[in-house]
Amino acid sequence: MKLRILLPPTMAGCAQRDSVPAKIELEDNNGIRHTPEKIDISLLSELPDAERGALFALSQWCGGTLSSFLQLDLRQTSELLKMLDDCACFFPANQPEKPIPWADGGLTGVSDYLPQENQKINYPVGEAIEEEENSIETTSALQAEEQYIGPPIEVEGSTEYLRIILPSSEHSSYHEVLSLLRKWNFLRDRSHRHWWWLRDSSKVLDFLGSHQEDFELEYQAKFTDNFKIQTKNIAKAKLRTKVTESFDETNLEVRIEAGTIPQEEIEHALATGKNHVRHGSKVYLLTKELKEKANQLQRQMTGAFETPLLSKISHPIENYKATSLEHLILSADPLFKPPKEWKKRTKALQDLSALNTPELSETMERLLRPYQRTGVAWLMHLFRNQLGGILADEMGLGKTLQALAFLSGVKREMSSVLPSLVACPASLVENWRRETNRFCPEFKVLVHHGSTRT
Repeated sequence: MKLRILLPPTMAGCAQRDSVPAKIELEDNNGIRHTPEKIDISLLSELPDAERGALFALSQWCGGTLSSFLQLDLRQTSELLKMLDDCACFFPANQPEKPIPWADGGLTGVSDYLPQENQKINYPVGEAIEEEENSIETTSALQAEEQYIGPPIEVEGSTEYLRIILPSSEHSSYHEVLSLLRKWNFLRDRSHRHWWWLRDSSKVLDFLGSHQEDFELEYQAKFTDNFKIQTKNIAKAKLRTKVTESFDETNLEVRIEAGTIPQEEIEHALATGKNHVRHGSKVYLLTKELKEKANQLQRQMTGAFETPLLSKISHPIENYKATSLEHLILSADPLFKPPKEWKKRTKALQDLSALNTPELSETMERLLRPYQRTGVAWLMHLFRNQLGGILADEMGLGKTLQALAFLSGVKREMSSVLPSLVACPASLVENWRRETNRFCPEFKVLVHHGSTRT
């Protein structure tokens, strides 16, 4: 038994639509081909492991029942090729007797149009892909980077249009940028084949909001002097944060600022997928980096990972989140100024040398080792700042002694303390009672254990 998958002879249109029609056949040992709907399922055990796994994946994509004809997207097609790597299972629909050959780790005429690992899908749009470009797209980026010594990618334009020049197919970012331009519906100049145009003000600004930083940093493009003059009225929106503290609550506000533009206009731009907002002659870009940082902060604050990005959000923050959030806040808003208590709390959690050594009894002073003193100081710091924590030392390093020293320190600091509850396995109850009486004789100990307890 052998698996056969028939694919379209040209992938250009399929890649453009993100839709690859495929026909599935199963060929028995006598060369007779069957549709998967009519095959005896027990015969599938004769297939090699890779082909059985591919059939299972195909059935899942069909909703659980395998069909002879199905539509795959580019991502599914890429996964199918990985499962059937180097297997002679693929055939062009116009030459069903001749398998599509594998070359350089890819399926000839197919792999070039599929997303690579850790790469976003870039769908070709606009013009039909030419044979010349097919051969260009199979060139290794590493080889291009080593060989290319020509001019950089050039960006020219204004707030109304963009012209991007891809100088050579040997440029290390040529394939990636070319796919990006097609995705955004850039049109190729008929007279100058290296020129690509985008003539729509709204699309131009959205493209700059999404990818200007990529062209500056990743692709190292050259921006013309005219572009800089024509876009001098473009600024980037900023992320601003503010923390307010009260007796029992810490509140964090995160907002996107774009000059004096009202928040509802920024909110509308985000909700409609725009990457820019206008205010008179001034334009503010809602950059990809800004939106990613705002989204990350918003999700960490609220714990709601499906909530759409808002232009302004205010949310109470649990004290224990302050340290983990601070590096995100500073990355998003370098002007962030933490309040006094926030600053004090995070400093001690980030720098153990800043912990205040608690006042200990003579017994504890004599018994505790340096690392245990640090553990007790850390527990005291958490207690003073109404934080919880886990003392996770290895077994045998004296966690019980550190916990007793902490309770002793709390009793010394506070004029009146409530009883402390120790919940532990039954096998450790006697150990806790014995060590408490030994190291903290000033404590009153009640063992609440057994079937008769009430």
